[in-house]
This record gives sequence, C-alpha cells and structure tokens, in this order.
Amino acid sequence: MMFCTYRKALFFVCTWCFPMVLFGQSAGALFKTYTESKSFLERQQYSQALSGFESLTKPSKSNIYIEFAHYFAAYAAYKNNDPAKARTLLENLLQNYPNCPQKQDALYLLGEVLFQTNQHLLGLSYLEKITDEKIKQQAEAMKGNYLQKLSQNTLKTILQDRPQDIFVAQLLVDKMAVEAQTWEDIQAMEQTIAKYNVQRPNKQRIKQKINVKEGTYNVAVILPLNLEGLKNNEKTTLSRMAVDLYQGMRLAKKELEKKNIKVDTYVYDLGKSEEGKLVEIIASGEMDKMDLIIGPVFENQWAIVSDYAAKQQINIVQPLTDDDKFLKNEYAFLMRSSIDTQAEMAARFALQNFPQKEVAIYYDNIPKNQRFAEIYRNYCQKMGLKVSKFQEVNAAQVQDIPDMLKGLNKAELGHLVFSTGSALLVKEFLQAKGQLNLNVPLMGTQAWLNFEDNEFDTRAYEKEQVYFVYPNLQILEDEGATNLSEEVQTVAGLAKEYETLTRKKPTAESFSGFEMLTFFVDLLQKYGVKNTFQTFLKTTTPQKGIVVAGFDYSLGNDNHYVPIMRIEEGQLKLLNKLKK
Repeated sequence: MMFCTYRKALFFVCTWCFPMVLFGQSAGALFKTYTESKSFLERQQYSQALSGFESLTKPSKSNIYIEFAHYFAAYAAYKNNDPAKARTLLENLLQNYPNCPQKQDALYLLGEVLFQTNQHLLGLSYLEKITDEKIKQQAEAMKGNYLQKLSQNTLKTILQDRPQDIFVAQLLVDKMAVEAQTWEDIQAMEQTIAKYNVQRPNKQRIKQKINVKEGTYNVAVILPLNLEGLKNNEKTTLSRMAVDLYQGMRLAKKELEKKNIKVDTYVYDLGKSEEGKLVEIIASGEMDKMDLIIGPVFENQWAIVSDYAAKQQINIVQPLTDDDKFLKNEYAFLMRSSIDTQAEMAARFALQNFPQKEVAIYYDNIPKNQRFAEIYRNYCQKMGLKVSKFQEVNAAQVQDIPDMLKGLNKAELGHLVFSTGSALLVKEFLQAKGQLNLNVPLMGTQAWLNFEDNEFDTRAYEKEQVYFVYPNLQILEDEGATNLSEEVQTVAGLAKEYETLTRKKPTAESFSGFEMLTFFVDLLQKYGVKNTFQTFLKTTTPQKGIVVAGFDYSLGNDNHYVPIMRIEEGQLKLLNKLKK
C-alpha cells in the first residue's frame, strides 16, 4: 500500500511545527502519542496503531497531526481488516481537509477499500479523482487486479453507469475473448469492441468442442538418447538425461495402463545435427497420427517440429529448457518455468510478503542471471515499487561488495535481490549484509543450495533471511501422493517401481519424465485432441503434481508455479505450497 509515500513529508511537518506547539500544554502528550502510534504501525501492530492515531483525529488547538492521523488511522484499520472504519476515516479526511497533503494516497486507499467491499462503482469514482501521475499508474494496476476477477455481467453493469470508462470496456472484451464458447459469443464481443472503440484481443480463445479420442493415445518422443553409443558405454550428460526422461515416461505409461488409459510411445533417437532425418520422418506422414509430441530438445529441430505441430494442431512439450524462445506458438509448452516467469513470480511473492519499501537488485555477468534481474526490476517498477539500485557485480569486484551495500538507505530498504550462481560472490555478499546489519529479506536462487560449504551456507542463509527461487522442485517425501495406483501409493513406492522396471535408482529427470507424460496425457483426456491445451488452461488454478511441486499454465505456456523456499530452524521449507 501507500504507507511510505509521505513518511518524509510527515517527519518534516512534525519537526518544523513542534517548536511552535511546544508552548501548548498538551503538545508533548500529542507528540508522544504520534510517535508511539507510528512505531506500532512500523511494527505492523495495527490495532494499537489504530487506537493511537484515532485519538489524534479529534480537533484541538495544539493538534497539528490531525490530517496525518486520519490517513494513518485509516491505513491501520485497513490492515486490521476493518474496511468500514477505514472508509469512514478516509471520507472524513477528504471531506473536512480537501487540500491535505495525503489526498492522493487517501483517494487510492479509499478506492481499494471500496473494491474490497465490492463497491466497485464508488471506488472507481474516487480513483478517477487522482491527479498524481505515479499514483494514477498504481491505481490503474490496482483496478485491473480487482476488476479482472469480476464476471462479464458485473463489468457490463459497471459500463451501464460508466459508458466512458474505456479501461473497464477493454477488460470486458478481454474476458469475453477468453470465455467465448460459441460464435454468438464472438459476435457479441465484436459488437462491444465497436460500441466502445477498444482494442481487439490478440487471441480469441474460443472454447472448442472437446474432441474425445477413443482407444489409445499416440505420443511421439524425440530425444537424443544415443542408444548406439550407450551400447558401447559412451554416455554424455545430455544422453543420460534423455534416457532417464524416457525411462520415467515408461513408468508413467505403466501407471496409466492400470487406470485403463492406453498410451503408445513412438521413440525417435535424434542427435544434434539430424534435422534432415527429422524432415524425412515428418514428410513420411507417420507423425500425423500423433496426439502429443515430447521434444526435441535442440533449437533447430524444435523450430521444425513446433511449426509442424501447430499446423497439425498437436500439442508439443519442450522437456528440458527454461528458455521462452521455444514458445513459438500456442501449441508449444515448456515443462519448466522460463527465466522471465521465474523472475516475475518471485517479484510477485516479494511484493505480497516483504515490506513495501525500496528494492536493491544485484546480478552477475551471466546472461540468464542478468535477464532474471531485468524482469524482476521491470515488474517491481510496474507495480510502483522503487528500485534504488540495479548493479552488476562480477568476480573481479568481490572486494567492492561491502562498499556497494554501504550506500543503501536502511530506513527505506524493503528487500535485496542477488541473481548469481557464484559461491564466491554469495559468500561475500552475505558477510557484508550481516556486517552492515541490513536486516531485510534477500531473494536468491536455487543454485545457492548446491554450494559445497553447505553447513556454513545453511546457517548464514537462515540468519540473513535468504529466500530461494526454486523452479522445478520435486517433493520426494511420502505425503500420501495422489493419483497413484494402489500397488504404488506413495512416492517411495513409485521409486521402487522404477527400480524394478529399469534396475536403476530414479533421478530428477526420471521423475520429470514420469510427471510430464502423466500430466499432459491427463490434459488429453480432459480437453481432447486437436485443441491447444491453452484454450482451457487459461481458466484453471494451480495444481499439485505427484512429485513435481506444482503446475500452473493459466498465465502462459510455461509453468507459472514457481516454488519459493526458505530455511527455518535448519530445515528447508516451501513457502507457497499448493494443496493436494
């Protein structure tokens, strides 16, 4: 929220005015109440803050705090889940002190309070009075966040009273495009576009008739297995990963058969430079019967197959990458979360869980880490959060890290981000953070948990409030896994079944292959063949996997569920865990 916006102004007013009111008999008591209430608010003790600030809303000759007290009392009431009181305080402030310095923030807060109590029309009327450009941008984002959750009928009702509101009209058209089920729905959308002169959505995702397939699902698996090399014990990291993926799919196929879901896998073992062979396979027509394609992993091959898949209306899954350049069309999916998605979802988590103050972002010279930092920064700025520092740090600058952190404003700093996989840089960064007493959360990466000096890192991570962005997390504890056969029941049972099938222990890729085939064949069953899954996934909610921590394709064609973890009492804990 907007609590910090006028803090400096408040300090200035109180410091400047205090000598003049010192002669008043109750000035000292008023000042004491104000400072104590401010301290309660800072410590998120909203009930006490509300009580104190509310006592300062009563007029008196010595009370110079009355305008600020109204606003901060309203903010405390809002945070204390008392929207009625917050509304009353804000309306009194705006009515009795129309030129107060908190007017823009008060309009924003009152709009949000009214949105939360489903008084959308009144909330919009206050938000449109905002004139400050920065707060106006934040209000637009907040409007979108609330209004996009409303039904089409509610948005239409709002437009009847506010026919000039293009923002609401655009939201309605976007929702009509996503939820359209018939051509009549599309025609209604076109009429709305013409009436309000808004933009046509980029994609009209009509809910098509589900083409249910009887019998067996055909799945093409295109991976660099290097089977000939494996016969001679010629293993590469990539071929090992590919083999483990496929072995996991074999186990999934076996589990699916127990549920009377039949899957035939057609395996194509293609090396990096075998595009010609791939073209021949496609030209032969043997892939036309496929219902799902998994792979290939190489970019040139992917370009060929993903174009073919789109023309044939076959969903295709990229199993190993986090690069969103593979998302070439609406039929193409990533099993993993892209770097852009990781950064945005981490930033969303931070804005929801960390103090709404400034963020300082650091990154090394690795392109993926730089990209993460850029997307994180962009999202924070989009949501109105100030980025006080955005700086590259490489190994040659390791000694300069303490000086880099010294310049940060502790009072305004909300959290830190360091996008790097370097143990050297992380260790120095943590030491400098501790020595400078920067007592704020630090967003780090999964790579930090793989450093060799685990004992030191674990203690330091917990002490320095490190949060880990941990995409593709697999949960192997026996929690009573769902969707497994009676013979298997648990993840431990699944691992045992894998060993029986392959005579090897499962790897992360083994479980990924198992989960991938299980998840996407389930989508074939739900939504049919010859439809892009995204038509239907747009309206789904995140769901827990069997081994993978979760899936969320409601926001795009890569996995938007990004686990965030933290060490608490020496144990790694998942903070945004999904329910079964």
